[in-house]
Amino acid sequence: MKRILLISGLLMITIFGFAMARRPEGRRGTPDWVANPTVIDTTNQKYIKLGTGSSREAAIANAREQITAQFRGVLSDTDRLKLIRAFALMTDSIYDSQTKTRIEAAYSQREDDLLQMQLTRFWTASSSRYYASVEMDRIASGVTYRELIESCDRKVLALFTAAGLLQNTDFQIFALLDAATAIDFLSAQAKTELVTISPSAISTIRPAYDSEILKLQRNNSALEMHFRIESELDSIPLQTGFTQSLIAPYGFTLDPQGDYRFRLVLSRQNPELVRRNIHRYRYVLTMTDPSDRELIRYEGSSEIREKMRNPEAHYLRLQGEIESRFREHLRVCLDSMAISLLNRN
Repeated sequence: MKRILLISGLLMITIFGFAMARRPEGRRGTPDWVANPTVIDTTNQKYIKLGTGSSREAAIANAREQITAQFRGVLSDTDRLKLIRAFALMTDSIYDSQTKTRIEAAYSQREDDLLQMQLTRFWTASSSRYYASVEMDRIASGVTYRELIESCDRKVLALFTAAGLLQNTDFQIFALLDAATAIDFLSAQAKTELVTISPSAISTIRPAYDSEILKLQRNNSALEMHFRIESELDSIPLQTGFTQSLIAPYGFTLDPQGDYRFRLVLSRQNPELVRRNIHRYRYVLTMTDPSDRELIRYEGSSEIREKMRNPEAHYLRLQGEIESRFREHLRVCLDSMAISLLNRN
């Protein structure tokens, strides 16, 4: 009988021990750095944040977002694209649909190198609850930020100098100054963040150029080019002023007597398909200089499959496709031109 009781007792202990081993980690006791996050933030030289999430990656990302919020806030999608474009220009690369994945991956890696963040603690509370402590060394980051700013300034000066060496090539000068202004945006963002991250580091940086003068010269170079607008729309009812709106954001002077020309030719394709609610369009957009030399050319097509219940919405959709595709094409052409001119000098 005693032997049976002893075996039963050992069996119960074994089962209980196994159950304890299988028990979720969160029930074993919350670590101090999770229960009281302030205990991990004991120095002014580091940003240290506690992140949570439904996975390890989500918890780390949450902690990183909290740190960047300390000095960056939330970037708009437009500003983020500007920063990625500037990063591409810094490496003599073109940010377009073909290079998008590669350049965005390189930009993310550059962010990691810049911010100097490290995972210092990690805890699994349950299968759906994770905690991560991430820290950022403000002194080390101050060094990498300063290196980035100095690299940006050197690139801006190189583009600015190249523009000054050109004569009677207004569009090329504009391309160089537009690229310089794009990189200046990256430099300005880095300086703004560094003011919070390391005030002592920002105080040692001496301006290599005047940003306001750079922007003014870029804008003036755009104004010096007078574009006349021409359209052939094949009776397609686009909004009044649509063609002008495609280049107006760049600051060019729109002039009916201008010696530069911007032309949009839009036509319907395969009209027999309209009965099947298939609407096809082809468009060609060109920019030419005073000698009628073609500066920019974009050819594209759109297919919209829908019943023409709302013609206004239909043509607005067509306009949106033309605008987004041409704007990207023009930016890519300007960046390619700037890189080519810079490397030629």
